[in-house]
Amino acid sequence: MKYMTDEQCPAQEEEQILPEECRALVERILESAHFRRASRSREFLSFVAEQVLRGDVSEIHEQEIGSRLFGRPPGYDTSQDNIVRVHATELRKRIEAYFASEGSGEDLVLEIPRGSYLPIFRRRLAPSVSVPSPQVASPVVNLGPVIASPQFQEKTTQNPGWSHWLFLPAVVALSIACMVLLYQNRVLRKSLYRWEGKPALTAFWPSFLNAAPQTDIVLADTSFALVEDIVAQSIPLNDYLNRTYTEISHAPDISLDRREDLALISSRNNGSFGDFRAASQIMALIPATGNFHLVFAREYSADAMKQHNVVLIGSRKSNPWVDLFRDRLNFNIFYDPRLHQDFVRNRSPRPGEQPVYVVTNDPYASRYSLIAFLPNPSNTAEALIIAGTDSEATEAAGEFLTSEKSLAQFRQKAHFDKFPYFEVLLSCTQLPGTSLKAEIVAWRTYSDLH
Repeated sequence: MKYMTDEQCPAQEEEQILPEECRALVERILESAHFRRASRSREFLSFVAEQVLRGDVSEIHEQEIGSRLFGRPPGYDTSQDNIVRVHATELRKRIEAYFASEGSGEDLVLEIPRGSYLPIFRRRLAPSVSVPSPQVASPVVNLGPVIASPQFQEKTTQNPGWSHWLFLPAVVALSIACMVLLYQNRVLRKSLYRWEGKPALTAFWPSFLNAAPQTDIVLADTSFALVEDIVAQSIPLNDYLNRTYTEISHAPDISLDRREDLALISSRNNGSFGDFRAASQIMALIPATGNFHLVFAREYSADAMKQHNVVLIGSRKSNPWVDLFRDRLNFNIFYDPRLHQDFVRNRSPRPGEQPVYVVTNDPYASRYSLIAFLPNPSNTAEALIIAGTDSEATEAAGEFLTSEKSLAQFRQKAHFDKFPYFEVLLSCTQLPGTSLKAEIVAWRTYSDLH
């Protein structure tokens, strides 16, 4: 692998690639439909591309990107915070989508190999399989009488049918080429559309993603949840948005040490593994051509929710945006800060259902997950809530919603073909040495909302 010098971009072949070519390619990518509205991906690509084009780096570290782009402190623990890896996955998808569509004619190609954040520029390789030209294959289509000279007619009379055999290799070659292209097209569709051949996933995800031009995946703010734990009170969405909750640390009953702790926690924008995994499961399902944006709850806005589909990851405790849907939900996850206990309230219990589902301190007792699919508050797009009474339960909800088996089971239980708006409550259990298992406890469907 070559790296940038003052005269040359990093490339994988000996042919010289000028820095001007590389910068022009990066500009075209940034102005493409796949990047134009994806601010985080634009910043990420611009940063790493400029680092390598300056020619003074041989490696770009995850901590450096986290610190420069995402406000993480220098030397932060990347094993506990994978925000850079999540955004890198999204960036690679957008780059691949560009070169598969708008950039399909580009002579120069940009790649960011997995396991590295260093962009590679190379010339596009010529295709190794060529389809025979139509001029060769066209005589096969018209096998009727041929107007030819007497000499030719005499030869064909002596050797009847030999012209048909003349074109047989071309027919075989064209058939093989068509089969190869058909196979490649199927493979490409399966890589772009992970729900291909999966009826339940196909019934839900394309409809949801097409409801608005962009889908925002909003990650929970676990720093905010810690603040609520410390002050032992639930903080409303308005105080979260205008950040007046940070003034709680000035209350007279809070010690100086605790004030310093609250100030430090409030300045951080942290997430949990379960929330990141739930987001990653959804992002892996969305095709590279899909227009989606990953954002933290603290950075989100009400205007964005009006215009875009939204996926809210996390319960109301760590993602206050869920507050906007509280009155519309039958199942709500609550947290009692005085008892330090999570529970689910069932507003209208049906026969066999409990009014309250409480989470005990037993690590192997049931935890609960909530998935809600509803219109957004302004009825201009659609919303998904993926939440749990803890991080692992949130991850289980994300896994349920991206599993063909789980969604098919839900369709069978609720007796519908086309997905209506719905809520589903899951009970999550885990035995020692096993993975988390989620089972449907209760559900509601709202066909009247469509």
